[in-house]
Amino acid sequence: MGMPSEEYEDIVVRILLLDSYDRLLLLRGANGAWCAPGGPVTHGEQWDEALRRLLWAATGLEPSETGTWVWTRRVLAVDSDGVEREHVERYYLLRTEPFELEPGALWQGEPVATPPEHRWWSPFEIEAASADVFTPRDLAARLEPLLTGRYPLDPIEVGP
Repeated sequence: MGMPSEEYEDIVVRILLLDSYDRLLLLRGANGAWCAPGGPVTHGEQWDEALRRLLWAATGLEPSETGTWVWTRRVLAVDSDGVEREHVERYYLLRTEPFELEPGALWQGEPVATPPEHRWWSPFEIEAASADVFTPRDLAARLEPLLTGRYPLDPIEVGP
């Protein structure tokens, strides 16, 4: 299957939020997998606008910068109409001090009853958590160069 047309492409931004202890904030998705906070970019919205909106909605954090685009992930998925679509995610790395989540969506009447299940994970904990599923699957290995400041010159493709 070739590159899908624009109207069949899901465009998503994800935030690799690392704290000063090199722990990564992950949320448990509806499918049970742990993934970086994020969500769809709305039509006409810029990447940095989407990143700020989604990070605030998921965590309550209002970043002064949007970080560095480090990864791209492409996944084929079947939508509710049975149409196969390419799901494209951009991962941005952003550093922060540790904080407790207070999702902005809770204060805007969004349909979020409680903060999503979340946890700050060290790369060692991700590697050791054999019973858990992470997105992307090789998340711990992919984090290693980022923790030492070795960012890719151009965003790299990561697997499922």
